[in-house]
Amino acid sequence: MENAITANPALLRKLQKTGRSEVDIHSFLARKYNTVDCHPVIRKNPFTRNLPKGLTDPSFILTPDQMKYSIMQWLGFSGEFPRIEAMHFACAPTKAIRQAALNVLLSELGVNINVRTGNAEGHRFSHDLVHVRWVEECAEMLGIDTDQLNYWDRVSDKTRRFLTFLEESYGSRNGLVSMGASFAVETWAGHGIGKAEDADSENFWKQELIGLRLFNEMHRVPYGLKPLPERFWALHWAVERGHVVNVDDGLASIFAQPRFDMEKWLEGAQHALDGVYLFFEGREEHRIGRI
Repeated sequence: MENAITANPALLRKLQKTGRSEVDIHSFLARKYNTVDCHPVIRKNPFTRNLPKGLTDPSFILTPDQMKYSIMQWLGFSGEFPRIEAMHFACAPTKAIRQAALNVLLSELGVNINVRTGNAEGHRFSHDLVHVRWVEECAEMLGIDTDQLNYWDRVSDKTRRFLTFLEESYGSRNGLVSMGASFAVETWAGHGIGKAEDADSENFWKQELIGLRLFNEMHRVPYGLKPLPERFWALHWAVERGHVVNVDDGLASIFAQPRFDMEKWLEGAQHALDGVYLFFEGREEHRIGRI
């Protein structure tokens, strides 16, 4: 059974090389596990955990209106995240963390990365690889106007609150708050990838992909409509392991330093994941007709 020590063996090995005592390492990992790994957005996502239910119950397959709403929220996130990632890069407390942030930012903006390491070194830029463009492809096929680029004004209140939470944590000028948020976000995004099948099935990217495929099978293909492209979700599914490597390295680089403040780090992690939860909570409220 998973616990604070077994949740991320690679991180444990990296922290053991920092010179900190086993007591300090285990104490930190326990706090990290309770705050990050056990957060409800990771363990019980209010929206995406329902999407695979459509495999056996068609009532859980998103309708065209629900999919359009969902894609609009993703546009809001994808349009704002590079700005927030740039803030994270600018306020990084160490060179290793700054390099990790740069790799994520370059990936968002269209530079290919090594899926295994998360490194963009030596890779080329392409407009076709800019992440928000992939969401815009889906949006345009659903009749959403993507020429009006201020997506902030067109998303839900909870999506705006989510982005504000991210800016306050992930984009914080306090490097430790920002680092905790970054670690938490990548842990959420990479949860279960490469592990046992039951853990893998809990990853929200995989759940989103299942929901998209079921939508295409029910509402697009039978009517001769081109399926909505999967690449935004499929690529993130593929690269998240590399992103997790980046944030693990960043944490190890500062963990042994006297300036490492566990409470600030945990503050950033908690605030970021609380914001992510709002993003999915808002989509679930729309799915069940509350908004």
